[in-house]
Order: sequence, then C-alpha cells, then structure tokens
Amino acid sequence: MIPGVPRFWIVTALAFAAGALHLASCRTPATFQCQADAQCDNGVCAEGGFCGFPDDDCPSGVRYGEFATDDLAGTCTPPVVGTTTDVAASGEDEGPRRDTTSDGDATTFAVDDSTESESTESTLPPPCEQWWDTAWPSRRALTADAPALRETVSNFPVPVRLGEDIVVGSASEVVFVGDRCTVIPHEIETSMRGGALIAWVRFPAVGPDAAPIHVYYGNRDDPDPLNSTAVWDLDFAGVWHLAGGGNSVSTRHELLTPQLGAVGGPLGDAVFFDGVDDTTQASASTLAASTATAVSISLWARFDGLATPATKRIVDKADALDATLGFSLSVVQSTDLSVEISFDRGRAMGEFAVRTVDAPIEIGAWHHIAAAHESDADMATITVDGTPLQTTLLAAGLGEPASDDDVPLTIGSTPYATNRFFPGAIDDVRLSVVARPASWFLAEYLAGTGALLTVGDAEASP
Repeated sequence: MIPGVPRFWIVTALAFAAGALHLASCRTPATFQCQADAQCDNGVCAEGGFCGFPDDDCPSGVRYGEFATDDLAGTCTPPVVGTTTDVAASGEDEGPRRDTTSDGDATTFAVDDSTESESTESTLPPPCEQWWDTAWPSRRALTADAPALRETVSNFPVPVRLGEDIVVGSASEVVFVGDRCTVIPHEIETSMRGGALIAWVRFPAVGPDAAPIHVYYGNRDDPDPLNSTAVWDLDFAGVWHLAGGGNSVSTRHELLTPQLGAVGGPLGDAVFFDGVDDTTQASASTLAASTATAVSISLWARFDGLATPATKRIVDKADALDATLGFSLSVVQSTDLSVEISFDRGRAMGEFAVRTVDAPIEIGAWHHIAAAHESDADMATITVDGTPLQTTLLAAGLGEPASDDDVPLTIGSTPYATNRFFPGAIDDVRLSVVARPASWFLAEYLAGTGALLTVGDAEASP
C-alpha cells in the first residue's frame, strides 16, 4: 500500500499496467477490441467492444481504457442495463473483488479493499433473457450463420435490411442489442431506391454457434444514437458503400469526385462505370493506414463486357503502372475469352504479381471479388464468390515494400493510363490493412446474397 494514495487508484493503475503487459505480449495495436471481460485485465468488455475500468467519477462507474478508439478512450461508458456481474480473483491471493449491480438506470462498481492482486479472472454477464427495454415495442432475433460458413468470424459487419421484415418509420427507430444486453454499434446506409435502408451491424461473431442478437424497433420517442465509426474497426483503412455514387457515413471514408450514375447492386445502390472515362477516387489523407505490411481488398463487381484481350483496373492504389508502392486489382480477359483476376503489389525493385488460372466470372452478373496478401508471403489469396481460386505467380517481387500513405485509392480505373477504365458496376468496396482469411470473404459473400442472416419472428413487448 502506498501511503496517501487511495486504494481505488492503485487498483486502476494495476489494471492499466496489466492490460499493457497483456497487449505487449502480442502485436500492440492502436486499439484493442474485446469480446469478453476476461480479455480486459481487471476491467469489463464495455459497449462497442472496448475495455473499460472502474471509475467512480463516471455515472456508469466505468471509464473506457486507452486502447479504445480516439473518440471513446478516457470517456465514461454508457450504463449497462439489467446485468449483475461478479469478478473474482485468481491465484494464491483472493485479490480485489469488484461487484457490479444495476438498478435499471445505471451500473455501479464497488472495490473490496480486503486483499490485493494484479490479476483477476472475470465472468461474463448473464444472457439477456428478458426484454431489453419495454419502451421499444417490437423486436426480432437475428442469427448470422450459414451451412457453408464452417469457421466463426469475429467482429463482422453484417448488412441488415430494414423495410422488409423489419418495418421502421425512420433510420433512428432501431437499436441492436447483443445477447449480454449490450448495445451493438451500427451504421445506416440511407441512399437506397424505394426508401429502403441497410443497417450495417458489427456482430460480435458470425458462423457456427454464434449467439443471436436482437433488433428492437418502433420507439419514436427515444432514438438510438448511431455509432457508425465503431462498426468498422481500425483494421479497415476505408469502406465505400457507393450508394448513389457516394460514401460511407463513417468520417474517414470520403470520395473526391462528383456523384456517378447509380444502379441497383447486391447491397442497395451501386456505381455504374461506363468504361470510357468514369472513375472515382479517395484521397490519401482520408485513408486510415498504409497497406505496406498487409492488405485486403474486397468488393462486388458486375462486368458488362470486355474487349479481347483487355486488362481493366477495378481498384488501384499504386504509384505507377509498374508500381513501386501500393497495389492494384484488375480483371483480365484473354484471347480465349477466359476471365482472370490479377492482383499486383508494388515493391522497390519490382512488382509482386499474382493471377488466377481462371475465374468463374459471368458477364452481366454480380460477383464478389477479394484479394489478400501479407508482404512477406509467397502467394496471395484471391476469391470469387467466397471461393479461393487457383493462382499463378507471375512475378515474385524485388525489394522491400514501403508505405503507400501518400497514394490515393482509385475505383474504376488507374490514374496512369487511359485504356484501363472498368466497364460495369461496383458496390461496397472495403480496404483493410490486414490479410483477411478466406472465411472472412466467404462471410462477406454470404452476407451480400442474403444467405448469412436469418430474421426471427416478430415479438411484442411484454
């Protein structure tokens, strides 16, 4: 015990120190997202999937830690309604005990001074078996799973279509609640034909044994505030829904060029590219991070016809046609009319280039296209409609990869040629600074086709 220092602050300091040691044992990220209290040393996995720690100055009794997003770190968490949690110590000493109780309006924390310990083992709150909030008159269960998806994918954005089974009067009349009574971040995509909406919801898990969540709707007096940025964690460098030629509502995902023509896509509106001069671009300053270490790019594309032979750029984030920085994703039609997908990454002394042997691409049909690569890997993953394709290494790449922070991202063409304009339509482009596994791309494909999400029957508030 340090003289003159309250035990509460010692416990809090130990919690942050333990959290730092825990993260340092792995790759220490700018943010850390949790799924369970056990991942937050002496803390709780708070709303939004970030660790929080006891703080009596917060109405909820919990303050977000330093590894939450910039807008949340150091702020008080929202109150957790309807849960009771005990955190018991592990090890030789019983350690500090944190009892959490709720009176229906706020959650309070108490720290037992009887013992000290730097490590605790926590348990999850009980399942949210009762109605979350009776001010919301209706709800439906949402389950994200499909027979084809054999692996669980964590913290996955799922599109939930509003206006079909889930009828709401406006975008604010909906809230998503997890199986532990925690509010789940969501983003509303509003630029859709016929007034329909898509809510992008960050499911804690999708796939086998993933717990369902609930969508509550119909409360016009207490709209749920959006937390769209938290839907897309910092592994995403950019997300462009391309609804009506536009952007995601997340702050860092901006496009520079004027609105292009809109067509119907797998996920609401998509952008039409005429193959002559249509293109759109995101400035380097709006992208979250460099793709030098690892990159994933995924999107929906409809090819409306290609000259023979031809190479057209779908997405380009390179510094030249023969790039030394960044990457490009292209569709290639060969003289035998076969269609292939090409993925290149710039290196200081020569490009890394991979091409599929053949791709099951049908002209005029929508396909999900994705590629992922670690900078030191010998081969890249390329998938079409969630299926990894056989690939051929065209060039191994020479020299070390370098940061592409200053290189903009172009959709539908490349800035360095006038004969690479893409003919067709593109929807929902996502850029990540990690190499996503094939299971992630399969989940994206299933989500876009509607095969991932099952909507339960409507339930009325008791």
